[in-house]
Order: sequence, then structure tokens, then C-alpha cells
Amino acid sequence: MDYLQTRNLIQRDTRRDVLGNRLVLIAPADSKIEVKIAPRFPLAKVLGTGRLATGDPDSVPSAATHERL
Repeated sequence: MDYLQTRNLIQRDTRRDVLGNRLVLIAPADSKIEVKIAPRFPLAKVLGTGRLATGDPDSVPSAATHERL
């Protein structure tokens, strides 16, 4: 959509975002790490020797999901 908008190929007032992305990092409660998620932020450095796991919230239930049920 950005490509089309920069070339005036869509009417700006009709543009709607229907999809989006969100990245959430979860750390232990006693973690001292502070990081701002932004383009090119140092994820590997933040992880150090730790692990990164990913999941789709619709497929991987969390404690928050179970609390709402």
C-alpha cells in the first residue's frame, strides 16, 4: 500500500490497515534487561546465550488465554 500511495495510485482517505504485526518479548520477572523494540534493535545481543521461542497466540495458548476462559 505504501508503494501505491507514494505514486498517488490510491485515494488516501480510503486507505485502511486490515493486517498488522506485533512482536512481544517476555523475560523473567527478575530480569534487568531493558530494550526498545525498533528497526535493527540488537536482538541477538539481548538474547546472549539465551533462547528465542516464537508462537502464534491462536495456536499456542498462554496463561493469559487460560485465565480468560
